[in-house]
Order: sequence, then C-alpha cells, then structure tokens
Amino acid sequence: MDIDKLELVIDGLKGVIKTGEKVFADGKVGFEDSVHIPELYDSVSKVITALKEFKEIGEEIKDLNAAEAVVIVNKLFS
Repeated sequence: MDIDKLELVIDGLKGVIKTGEKVFADGKVGFEDSVHIPELYDSVSKVITALKEFKEIGEEIKDLNAAEAVVIVNKLFS
C-alpha cells in the first residue's frame, strides 16, 4: 500500500501553517491578508481530499513499513 493520503495530509497542514505565518507576520489580520485566501484554500482542500478517504489513511498507517516511515518523517521535518 502506498502513503499518498498521509503525504497529502502533511502537505496540506504544512501549507496551512505557512499561510498562517504569512498572515500573522505583522501581528494582526486585516483585509490585506485576503491575498492569501487562494493559498489557504489550496492547502485546506488537500487536507479535506485526503481525509475523505479516512479509512484508507488508517490502512496506510497500519501497513507502514520502515522505508515509508522514513519518507513520512522526512516530509514532516523538511
């Protein structure tokens, strides 16, 4: 089994965090931050797409081997 859904969740969550950092860089949320909406939408869409297949994510986690675990850990910390 592959780990594409797990990777999609990680990519999406990392995107949400990066967008949040951009929005809160000046310490406040204002209308000027609306330029980040498409980026945020893309990131959230990735998470939602992956989570729609929550059963497959569970199977991916159960079937995780050492090589896939390394890929996941690298993706989390890169």
